[in-house]
Amino acid sequence: MEKKIKISFGIPTRNRAHTIGYALDSIISQATEDVEIVIVDGASTDNTEEVVEQYKQKFPSIQYFWRAECIGVDRDIMKCVELAKGEYCWLMSDDDCLEDRALTNVLCLLEENSNLSGATVNYTDYNKDMKFPVSTFPSSNRGVIKSNYLFRNADECFSNIGLHISFISAQIVKTRLWNNVVADYELEPYMNDWLMVYIIGRMIQREPNWLYIHRKCVRRRIGNDSFIEKVGLYNRQLIAQVAYRDTISGLFGRKSNVYNKIFYALLVDRMPRSLAVLKANGISFAFQLKLLTLYTRNYKQYILYWVKIVPLFFVPNFIFKAVRQLYFKWKSNTN
Repeated sequence: MEKKIKISFGIPTRNRAHTIGYALDSIISQATEDVEIVIVDGASTDNTEEVVEQYKQKFPSIQYFWRAECIGVDRDIMKCVELAKGEYCWLMSDDDCLEDRALTNVLCLLEENSNLSGATVNYTDYNKDMKFPVSTFPSSNRGVIKSNYLFRNADECFSNIGLHISFISAQIVKTRLWNNVVADYELEPYMNDWLMVYIIGRMIQREPNWLYIHRKCVRRRIGNDSFIEKVGLYNRQLIAQVAYRDTISGLFGRKSNVYNKIFYALLVDRMPRSLAVLKANGISFAFQLKLLTLYTRNYKQYILYWVKIVPLFFVPNFIFKAVRQLYFKWKSNTN
């Protein structure tokens, strides 16, 4: 008799043999017999398959699916959920890992809330080497939600944690519902690296019962963005700004209150730090001009943009670099 799987971990990966072990170790060390791992490999050219085979020796409940060609993270995520046998699929990045006892905590909450369409967990950012925690974006808009919260409609959910739903390792989806949405909607227009966000939005609109888990369950590795390696820095900004905007617009409409709340939160919580990181990395004046043009085109209607974002372009790069170096030195010493 085949055992019943409660949670499948779905890991899309490509050329991350050097980091995927962190994710697998953290899952396997907490896994029970009702847990499996599904890995979809988007045509890796490194030794990812060899690494996965080693882990299968100690944890046989791993499915490994290898593609002959790279067709994008959206389709790899969909394949993870398609192959998942679990009632829920916890999507996980190939360079993040679980916090201690995170799986036990989540399994208990899923048992207590049996009709969930899915859940979003909180997380902590870590430096690139995963040696110490660093400042993290608030999981809810302006950090107003400070405990577990059950959302009963999609508008309220995305107004509060819409940006957080864009982080893959924080999302746990009901497998059946996800697959139903995939079957019922035309998804091609949203194959823009944010398809997960679009599908989750449709899931919550169909079955509005989504749990936000405030406990920090995931360690997220920063400074390891595979999109930059693949498409370049400016195209990565287009994904973050234009493609995400189109996804939210497709779910709620560009004139909706939800849309405005999400992008106001982006200006408050995320864009200042993202721009500071780019400048600390020494982006050129020409690139900054392109970035300023892109941002202005998308956010000129927000007064906050002119007050909080535009002035950052006039601060010299070396100041951001110095501040970052001091901050990381302090965090390293205190941890």
